Amino acid sequence: MILLLDSGNSRLKWALADSDGRLREHGVHEGGSLPAVLERDDIKAVRLASVREADYTARLERAVRARGWPVTRLRTPVGQEGLVNAYPEPDRLGVDRWLAMLAAWRRERAGFVVVDVGTAVTIDLVADDGHHLGGAILAGEALSLEALVGRASGIRPRPGDGGPGFPAADTGAAVAAGVRLAVCGGVERALRLARQADVAGPLYLTGGGAEPVCEALSDERPRLVPDLVLEGMLEEAPRCFG
Repeated sequence: MILLLDSGNSRLKWALADSDGRLREHGVHEGGSLPAVLERDDIKAVRLASVREADYTARLERAVRARGWPVTRLRTPVGQEGLVNAYPEPDRLGVDRWLAMLAAWRRERAGFVVVDVGTAVTIDLVADDGHHLGGAILAGEALSLEALVGRASGIRPRPGDGGPGFPAADTGAAVAAGVRLAVCGGVERALRLARQADVAGPLYLTGGGAEPVCEALSDERPRLVPDLVLEGMLEEAPRCFG
């Protein structure tokens, strides 16, 4: 088995891939400790992508090497398999964004939009010829909520406050509704601009917060692929899609 490790801003996602390029088991690890999957004895090699702080990433890589497993640290290239990075300094583009685009490109070989909904929400556009056109980054729901509570003394959501339904009838529910509206509204606006720029391909949604955004988009039929980044970590296009 090949162990795929995607170390994001707040969570570590992992999957095991077999020799046929199929994603088998997968899971999510939160916090600063090392994931229990490193205790397995059926792993032959590791592929690691990380946008987390350098100390944690180094500790994770040392733990992998201590098991005697060869590890490949994935970084953002200028281009790969016909997909071309828009950034003048390619490594300034987060490797998770690149891997999500690579997975979608392998599926489509034509234009698309990828939205990854996590701590941050990233939006990336790719043209039919494989050129990344750039994108946008906005705060995710949890980050927006944290900023509101930290800076506005009168906003203190309480246990039992309602969910993100709109319109909301109490402060906690109104905050939840607002941060959901902000994320979904930003995604919808970006999609309108993408369509005006003739990026007419499908919308891919991925990340831990993708499902509620998927449900809120009324004018699109997004393809919800929670493991798109992990899929992009495979050495080649998988033979089947999960």
